[in-house]
Amino acid sequence: MKSTLAILVCLLIASAALAQMPKAARADLQPFIGTWDCKGTEFQSARGPEHATRTRLVNDWVLGSEWVAIDARETKTKENPNPLRVSVFLGFDKRTKKLVAAGFDKFGGYWTQEAPGWNGDTITFEGPNHVGEETMPLRDRFVKKSATEFVHTYDFEMNGEWKKLGDETCRKR
Repeated sequence: MKSTLAILVCLLIASAALAQMPKAARADLQPFIGTWDCKGTEFQSARGPEHATRTRLVNDWVLGSEWVAIDARETKTKENPNPLRVSVFLGFDKRTKKLVAAGFDKFGGYWTQEAPGWNGDTITFEGPNHVGEETMPLRDRFVKKSATEFVHTYDFEMNGEWKKLGDETCRKR
């Protein structure tokens, strides 16, 4: 009985060690942690005319610190009467050795993306975005300006060309 229990404990410890995100991937995601206030612009699109945006991001490690959960909430304004609400999870795919993102918005859209990691102060996630009956490539680019500031731009590929949909500057609270 004791040997069976010892084997079980060893297997649990080994499986926990195997499941953990690599330190380099954890370090790549750590800059996103915290509460951020963002100001930016969403350009004219199917969602409406160009308008200013204000967004609060609340980002934290979840699910055994294997994922970063991002809760993004735009502020409702006269210019932005139907603000965006987004939930995103960032993690690491051990098979592809890439960072991954999965996002969901209040309009029923969802996307999955990959990023190879940081290239200097820039990280770019790319992948398919599904909105209604359409699917098109989405790109989210983050540029670190400092430990307390980053710029986020997001683009869709339409007819073979990338179209900038918005940008924002985020500052840590």
